[in-house]
Amino acid sequence: MQELDRAIIEKATRGDRRAREAVVRRYVAPLHALARRWSPRSDPDDLAQDLLSRLLEALPRFDPDGPARFTTWVFTIAQRHLIDAERRRRLAEVPLEEGLEIADGAPSPERLADGRGIIARLEAALARLPSAQRRVFLLAIVHGQALEAIAEGEGVAVGTVKSRLHRARAELASILDDGGHV
Repeated sequence: MQELDRAIIEKATRGDRRAREAVVRRYVAPLHALARRWSPRSDPDDLAQDLLSRLLEALPRFDPDGPARFTTWVFTIAQRHLIDAERRRRLAEVPLEEGLEIADGAPSPERLADGRGIIARLEAALARLPSAQRRVFLLAIVHGQALEAIAEGEGVAVGTVKSRLHRARAELASILDDGGHV
């Protein structure tokens, strides 16, 4: 992921409106994608909006001369916010038996042709992963974050992140190899 120009980042941290807009434009799509995949039962638009809001609130605290790359810092902010939101949601939720309509897993030829069927299967498989594995997989594989940064955000050792990533890959392969029925 290409970093924003340092001058833009510095202006954004000082509150420059145009620079802050550039930050939002740069990160809205990746943060929306992360939100959509992080918690499949939540509204991704609301989560992405929360992430952008949290990012803008935290911008003055970013140190352009510090050790973290800006993109790594952005995803760390997002990761921590999503983990906190997930914890709050678990505490507030009362499990209800919901009838889920499960679509036929066999994609139509049109869907296969344009790749949407494969994407839908992968999204469904990701949704079936335990949240800790899904978080690590999304941050490391989809968003290219360093394992060390993920470990710091998760509050666990790098070895734990590696283990979760390995398990996530194995589980995804098992789900996707299981005749494609997700």
